[in-house]
Amino acid sequence: MDNRQSDFSQSSKTKLIYGKPLTFTPLVSIAIPTYKRLHLLREAIESALSQRGCSPYEVIVLDNDQSPNILDVVNSFDPSKIAVYQNSTNLGLWGNMNRALDRSEEHTSELQS
Repeated sequence: MDNRQSDFSQSSKTKLIYGKPLTFTPLVSIAIPTYKRLHLLREAIESALSQRGCSPYEVIVLDNDQSPNILDVVNSFDPSKIAVYQNSTNLGLWGNMNRALDRSEEHTSELQS
């Protein structure tokens, strides 16, 4: 995996706020970068978790908004199925997408929320 990051995104920290470390190596990562779209996030996560053709897979959500309400959305999902990260600063659209790719395995699909 190529861990390229732009200079501005290196100064931002990203922390895991929900989920557990994986106990398997996923074949595919489904990355969901999000910003101020919590009303669509539940549907995006449900869609990602319903995938059947690429098992095993992981679902990664990257919140670029630092919304405290994100936990209200993700708490209903099994923490062994998804990982939710928050950036310490707004990285912008492409910075957040790149950070999602940095957290992902080799084969990644991005699902916009």
